[in-house]
Amino acid sequence: MINYYNFLNYRKDSRFSSREPDVVGGNPNSIGGKRTSWFVGLMLFFLLLMGNFSFAQCIIGTGTSVTTTSGGNPLERYYNYEHYQLIYTAAELSAGGMTAGSSITALGFSVSTSPVSLANFTISMGLTTNTTASSYVTGLTVVKPAFTYTPTVQTAGNFDMITLTTPFTWDGTSSIVVNTCTGSNPFTSPYGAVRYTTKTTGVGYTRTDTNSNCANTTNASTGNNRPNIRFNFTAGSSCSGTPTAGTVSPSTQNICAGTTPTSLALTGATAATGITFQWMQSTDGTTYSNVTTGTGGTTTTYTPAAFGGSTIYYKCRVTCTASSAYADSSPVTVGPPVAPTTQATATAATFVSYTNATATWTVGNGARRVVYISNSPITDPSNVTGAAVLTANTVYAGSGQQIIYDGTAATVSVTGLSAGTTYYIKVYEYNRCGSGPYDYYYNTTAGTNGTSITTLTPISSFPFTETFDTTSSSVGAWSVSAGSG
Repeated sequence: MINYYNFLNYRKDSRFSSREPDVVGGNPNSIGGKRTSWFVGLMLFFLLLMGNFSFAQCIIGTGTSVTTTSGGNPLERYYNYEHYQLIYTAAELSAGGMTAGSSITALGFSVSTSPVSLANFTISMGLTTNTTASSYVTGLTVVKPAFTYTPTVQTAGNFDMITLTTPFTWDGTSSIVVNTCTGSNPFTSPYGAVRYTTKTTGVGYTRTDTNSNCANTTNASTGNNRPNIRFNFTAGSSCSGTPTAGTVSPSTQNICAGTTPTSLALTGATAATGITFQWMQSTDGTTYSNVTTGTGGTTTTYTPAAFGGSTIYYKCRVTCTASSAYADSSPVTVGPPVAPTTQATATAATFVSYTNATATWTVGNGARRVVYISNSPITDPSNVTGAAVLTANTVYAGSGQQIIYDGTAATVSVTGLSAGTTYYIKVYEYNRCGSGPYDYYYNTTAGTNGTSITTLTPISSFPFTETFDTTSSSVGAWSVSAGSG
């Protein structure tokens, strides 16, 4: 007898007992359909999982040693205020899988001991050509504003991740600066510790107990125990077409010959895989060639060689290798010094006597200032090259124009003046170059940088006489006569 699985009695006694009857004209129910549903569900689960972990990771440092209070770390409260900078090089970032244009969305440290809570914990980041933390890097971007951070202890190889409020883009060629600051925190155990890997001068820091040091531009100490770090990032896309050149700053520098210019930083350029950077220079602003001196000539931050004395124009060429198209930034200049643009103001006498006087003023933007005094109107100084150092003397010689001050302060006192005499005092902001002889660049703009004073005049006679009304007699040194009354 043939058994049909749609017959009720057969379903009750077979493995199809749990199936519903097939729809007429449809395929028979079988276990294969359930397998298909299970497989589809599993695929959806994995797709969802991948969506939650769409970022890539770059881990730098695998050491298992932990920091101590003597060297400190960014996540401690051994001092009330702590300011740290960590440098992670382009080579390390590339080795960790990061590519140009990658957007960093989170970072974290391998916490071995939690300090419980860190007040006003702030994270800033930036790009630099530096490969060590020997000095603080300035001009950073705040990527995580101040918040109360409660670090969570992790096992070795794991990291307590902090999601950045503002993602940070890596250019593919520069080192990354991670700057942290926190305070005020109590000096209370546990102080906090993280795992580190030794990196020579990989850490710069300042720790204080009195005032916040977040605004410090120079570090107090350096160290070699650089914390292990993990960056979460989304990879940059490949470039196409003509890239955006961005902007270079500072736009103008006026410095002395032999001085190394401030590093030139390119911002706003296209950040993508396949983008290259090449700094170029010119002596006339028209014909450019690739730089061959200085450091960072193929990165977004370039430090020119020491200035030779003649104006040089710099720009950065940004190229997309896929399209061979490029764009140049607007040129910036490094040139010889100029006179200060802001003159000293509010010059006034705060004390005047018979032979002495004190003058004060509000400083301008010159590197130095010189103060003259004269018993006749003052003649402005002129720019000069190869001149001797200015000589000041606060004792006035008696006549003529004389320097009574040369330096950076905002007050001077002068002696040797004559009573009842008018004197002129004038302050000039200036810049100078050299180590002797010097080149001088004066701001001679007239305004409230000058004043006049008149010393006190001594009393030469009494303004009245006295006649005593008494009998004639002689008392001591007085001689009197009888009056008429």
